[in-house]
Amino acid sequence: MEDDDEEVYVDGNQPTIYVRKTRFTTARGAYTNLTYRTHFEKVPFGPFLPNLGWGNNVGLLLVVTLNDTGQPVLFTTAHTCGCYLAIVPTSYLQADAFPKGWDKKRQKVYGESLPGLIDYAEGSPTYFRLMVLLRDRTHRIMDMWLTDSRAHSRYELVGAPIKPLKVLEGLSLPGGDSTSFYETSGPRQDYVKNSQKPWERLLMSWWALDWRVGEDKKLGRDREDGIPFYTSLKPWARTASDMRNFPVFLQYWGWNL
Repeated sequence: MEDDDEEVYVDGNQPTIYVRKTRFTTARGAYTNLTYRTHFEKVPFGPFLPNLGWGNNVGLLLVVTLNDTGQPVLFTTAHTCGCYLAIVPTSYLQADAFPKGWDKKRQKVYGESLPGLIDYAEGSPTYFRLMVLLRDRTHRIMDMWLTDSRAHSRYELVGAPIKPLKVLEGLSLPGGDSTSFYETSGPRQDYVKNSQKPWERLLMSWWALDWRVGEDKKLGRDREDGIPFYTSLKPWARTASDMRNFPVFLQYWGWNL
């Protein structure tokens, strides 16, 4: 199949979660990141007003940061374009690691309300599951909370296979060939194939100084892997807010791990 003819789309009837484990250290300790990535068929145009994130193959990230004893201390979420970043701490995070003036009740994230703290209280992470509520159509995270995994769930459960994140770089094709979920050459290298954001380009690219602002892309393991994954639209903060260097990224947003 010629590259110019190749198209890759997400099948919403076959949900899959892709996972990667990475480690990082700071002056205060050693941590492990569990990165969960999933993609949706699209953000629709919208019946009345167009959704800003209108486009195909949009994705969502959840990064669980564990301390050296395996306790979750941070939940970091972002869309796979780097937009709508939210960092939610847990009660296992040391008090002096919070940004100054942090509200532990609720936080506003681009129009959504998320918890300012996930409290494990006297429980164990073994018995709790993190619940993440998504808004229909835009896939924005509306809320997060803990539920006891031993209790009966009032939700219909649909299983989704978990695969290594690296699988996205070698998707199977008919005939035994494979292709990457990301462009592998050209001006869109490391961006998700068939992922375009017309409204974000029109309304934001000129002041964000990025022609491909809002387009979904690969999140590399470090700064030697992939393209910048910045989470601030300030052009001068691209490097500091890049999630590929997680310790620097956290410092930029005020977290002192």
